[in-house]
Amino acid sequence: MTIWLALLTLSLLLRLPNTRAWVPVWMRTGGNGRQASSTIDRQHRQQLQAQHVMKLLDGDSGCLRELYHPQRLDHFTRQRDLDNTSWSMRYCLHDCWWSTNDGRRGPIFFYAGNEGDVEAFVHATGLMWEYAQEFGAALIFAEHRYYGKSQPLGTDSWRTDPAYLTAEQVLADYATLLRNFTVEGNAQDSPVIVFGGSYGGMLATWMRVKYPHLVAGAIAASAPIGAVLGVAGFRPQAFWEVVTRDAGPAAGAAPMCANMTRMAFKQLLGIANLPEGRATASRLLRLCKPLTSPEDVVAAAYWLQGAWDSFAMGNYPY
Repeated sequence: MTIWLALLTLSLLLRLPNTRAWVPVWMRTGGNGRQASSTIDRQHRQQLQAQHVMKLLDGDSGCLRELYHPQRLDHFTRQRDLDNTSWSMRYCLHDCWWSTNDGRRGPIFFYAGNEGDVEAFVHATGLMWEYAQEFGAALIFAEHRYYGKSQPLGTDSWRTDPAYLTAEQVLADYATLLRNFTVEGNAQDSPVIVFGGSYGGMLATWMRVKYPHLVAGAIAASAPIGAVLGVAGFRPQAFWEVVTRDAGPAAGAAPMCANMTRMAFKQLLGIANLPEGRATASRLLRLCKPLTSPEDVVAAAYWLQGAWDSFAMGNYPY
């Protein structure tokens, strides 16, 4: 009974994220007032920013434009059948604040798009918007190949051929865009600052390392540059330690949250070969399709794991 209660608790936590037992201290109505106030202020700024961006996207001012830049499918390998193969990479440009002093353009803030539709990053990258007008900067949000409307091999390029989906190709895409943009805009002297978060932060850092003649600096948030096998000091378990900590009292969760979650996962995987167990798990998790095989149970476990990963990565600030 206790085990099934743990599984039920897990399902409820996933469906009721406002439950006080899970919500970190800084999100609760009580507790540290200063932290709560800071969070509310941040959320208010984000709302204002989102409203501002929406007006730019929906308005006719021309300040924020959706543009496309031709790219090579393969930047590094010369193949006769690929030499003339090009595709259109989407990017968003806001240049109404781009200043000109003594004939010289202001800086360029460049967002190194990561795995997603570029519009999401246009809406969510507050730091660039907050400082662009003050610095007289142009804003460029580049879309990562194989995502959004930047499909090098047509709709669903991933399934067609993922061979050209590499960080090196993406960096070359961004370098090509920046080089052509600065030349055509007579802005070769404009310092380019690349922004990015998570994988995008890795791209931002690599842009500075690989293309220092184009990029003056990079601001990378939560970029796991060293999280690669073979890098000295890399501990693969470190990420999961942070996720576990997030489900514990130190991060504001209920004292038994982490242990109950472990029990639930253990029980879920333990019933993989039992039809009645799969039926019970399907009912408790309110799945759209029932679990009919051990492979389905493993897939469900990974799905649940992803939810806890997102909890840990998204509850800012710690």
